Amino acid sequence: MTNIDVVRTVCHVLDDLRPQGVPREHLITFVKDRPATTGAMPSTRRRSAPSSAGAARVLRFALRKTIEWYLAHPAWIESAMDGSYRDWLDLNYANRVWHEGILLAGGAGTRLYPMTQAVSKQLLPVYDKPLIYYRCRC
Repeated sequence: MTNIDVVRTVCHVLDDLRPQGVPREHLITFVKDRPATTGAMPSTRRRSAPSSAGAARVLRFALRKTIEWYLAHPAWIESAMDGSYRDWLDLNYANRVWHEGILLAGGAGTRLYPMTQAVSKQLLPVYDKPLIYYRCRC
């Protein structure tokens, strides 16, 4: 399932759950791709997820359940939009003991090409050490 298929699925689910008369798919606007995704990189660097009808059905089901949850919890959406969720974060995480960990970034590393042609982006040098050496607070 491509990105546009996911967007269309979200539109169709919303049309089923909250019909408006006009299908939401007409709201989709296409934008120009970033240079790293337009074919400027060798095709061997691109990876695509395996596709099957079963996987697409599971994704559609999961998207529908997610959208149903958001529609059933408008207060959560409002708190995310007005920023009041930060109060909850402060209340629950202000006195948290922080641990150090490593955050691995997935993807093909196309925006770092040609550096990632031979080395994965986690092993690319940053100053004098590979990126994976640096830790983050989590």
